[in-house]
Amino acid sequence: MDEKEFMILSSLRHNGREKLTSISRNTSIPVSTIFENLRNFEKNSVIKRHSCLLNFSKLGYEIDAGILIKVDRGEREKLREFLLDKPCLNSIYKISNSYDFMVEGIFRDMLELQDFLDELEDKFNLIRNDVYHIVSDIRREEFLNGIKDQEEE
Repeated sequence: MDEKEFMILSSLRHNGREKLTSISRNTSIPVSTIFENLRNFEKNSVIKRHSCLLNFSKLGYEIDAGILIKVDRGEREKLREFLLDKPCLNSIYKISNSYDFMVEGIFRDMLELQDFLDELEDKFNLIRNDVYHIVSDIRREEFLNGIKDQEEE
């Protein structure tokens, strides 16, 4: 990737709804070049999807929890399917080392979280699971967000 492509991505990471003309004005890259790059980014899966970050507590979901899970090797695929079917899970990752999966769950309250954990324990022979409560976002989805700002310094 060249510097212009990174500048385009940085602008989109900062504000995914920014108009191409505004990106062009801020980066001195022609709109046609930005448009063509965007099409290529989407075609080549550099941009996976366009989404927005939500404040879940404003929507009534007070519990944001990270959960690390390890099961017997024979249960991993069954657990994967179970996790994919749970709408309360915001993110699901297959990870290495001491665990099989790391998930971020969004729950209305502690009871909803406990119901999920109970179901997990009832359906699977868990070797290990650890729950971490996320109390605040300090930095989220910021990678490549500030390239333009860093260049100006």
